[in-house]
Amino acid sequence: QAVLASHSPGQLNCVALRPHLIWGPHDPHFIPRIVKKARQGKLFKVGALDNMVDVIFVENAALAHLQALKQMSVEASFGGRAYFVGQEKPVNLWEFIDKMLLAVGEKKLRNISIPYRFAYGLGAFCEFIYSRLGWHHREPPMTRFLAQQLSHSHYFSCKDANADFSYEPKVSLDEGLMQLSQSI
Repeated sequence: QAVLASHSPGQLNCVALRPHLIWGPHDPHFIPRIVKKARQGKLFKVGALDNMVDVIFVENAALAHLQALKQMSVEASFGGRAYFVGQEKPVNLWEFIDKMLLAVGEKKLRNISIPYRFAYGLGAFCEFIYSRLGWHHREPPMTRFLAQQLSHSHYFSCKDANADFSYEPKVSLDEGLMQLSQSI
């Protein structure tokens, strides 16, 4: 919000890009967490397993930034706005996680599913216990936020980014998974 409020045509041109679930080779956050949980047998599917989410390959996220910068240097008429950027289309989260695990040499995700309400309640319980024990520096195995993210659809339209600065992902989901598998 501060960046967008700073937009001043002719003086400081600003946009905010909102990539969702960035992934790719050498990812230090998302992929290692998923792989670690899978290896420990602690990665459970949550909810109805039909949730669609936006993901974006790291090179596409970088490309979006470069395209926005290039277009803004020519014409800043779209400045002061926020844009979502993602892959070609939303993906089924659990199918994507399965494909990602296979790409890094892990077995498919366990087919154990827990209901959203159970996961949400477990998340609330874990947050309470961790707070009471003063474990603020530790990550609970489940949180209410994580239960929501793992079980609900959340995806966005990239049409404004395409219209205003010609954003289109250059690396497809399959190509990204291939790059991921070759980086191991």
